[in-house]
Amino acid sequence: LAPNTVKKAVAGDGRASKVEVARAVAVKYPAPKAYLPPERKWKRKRQFNMFDAVALALACSAEGNPRTPRLP
Repeated sequence: LAPNTVKKAVAGDGRASKVEVARAVAVKYPAPKAYLPPERKWKRKRQFNMFDAVALALACSAEGNPRTPRLP
């Protein structure tokens, strides 16, 4: 999926920043809220990658997505 498609599915805006995507995921699922990126720059990249992966999974599992694999 294209990054803009994932951002629009999760945050509602195809031009959302990584911070906005992370916050949107944390709003939908409170458990990862503890992992919201800290202020230290060296820790931010790893945390944003984790939220991007969760956002991609959410976008792929969205209802009506023709690319969603069907399990038997």
